[in-house]
Amino acid sequence: MDLALESINYFLHLQFDSDRHLVLNDECKQALEKIKGVDTSASHAAVSIRYQEVPYAQVTTITAPDTSLMHQIKDTDIEAKYPLIFELMRLCIYECWIVTYVVTEDGEYLTELTLKDIKRTRHNLRYLADWCGHYRAYRFLVEYLRDLDLAEGYMENQISLILKTSDLRYEFDDR
Repeated sequence: MDLALESINYFLHLQFDSDRHLVLNDECKQALEKIKGVDTSASHAAVSIRYQEVPYAQVTTITAPDTSLMHQIKDTDIEAKYPLIFELMRLCIYECWIVTYVVTEDGEYLTELTLKDIKRTRHNLRYLADWCGHYRAYRFLVEYLRDLDLAEGYMENQISLILKTSDLRYEFDDR
């Protein structure tokens, strides 16, 4: 696994409990209680890769591209003013990266990724895009979040086909 050092650090700040939920501080937990429909759980693949692969990733560059969503978010004050929203964005970016990584780089984790995981991430992305739309300073992020949701929809369809093909191959091999 090769990553920018900035991405490694960004992902290493994600911590998960034994139920695969994002570990949040008390301020974030209080804010989460006021939000309906947001899910802070992660896929099995995300948790496995976070603890087994990311800490040992090879550094390719120091910083991520300036145009990346991660960079765009870090250039705002969301982390300071709205820490829960920042953590949800971090989780969504990570989950989207996981899907791409599993499909293009390491299919070993494909069995740890479900369509439900992708649907959950897409739901959270839509929530975040709507949230950003209510704040003039963050409206520019809506386009990034919507594009990411669209890309996840494409990956959802791809994974669905991959899983069906794998099941079909498995059934034919059993005969």
